[in-house]
Amino acid sequence: MTPLFKTLSLRDRTPIVVRDTPSGFEPESGGPSGVEVVRALEVAENAVFALAFVLDRQRLEDVAPDLTVRAQGDAVVEFAYLRLTSKPYESGFNRCEGWAGLAQEGLGPAPQVAVDEDRSAVRFRRIEYVRPSSRGA
Repeated sequence: MTPLFKTLSLRDRTPIVVRDTPSGFEPESGGPSGVEVVRALEVAENAVFALAFVLDRQRLEDVAPDLTVRAQGDAVVEFAYLRLTSKPYESGFNRCEGWAGLAQEGLGPAPQVAVDEDRSAVRFRRIEYVRPSSRGA
């Protein structure tokens, strides 16, 4: 399994949805062998794992409804964003703001993970599957 998907705890989840992959992640975002990677949401009726790279709040608001409607059961939806401390990239978006709309979609935050030195990913799951100690994050 690739380091990215190992970090994201992909395990045996398939199919997975990957959206808006930056060019540096393209080879790795092909997914582990034996895992179906879907890039067009119209094809994925039920996603058990989704990873979307979002550069700003507007992109999050654009892609989140389509991902969350397909996240059924104990699906994991990850949103990778640029850290404010990133040297080569600039972003006005961070882990502390912009995520409230996902609660309206029935998703709650789970632990966040580092993707690389420039990006982190905020993990969301259906609220009924999120442990109470993780919900305040």
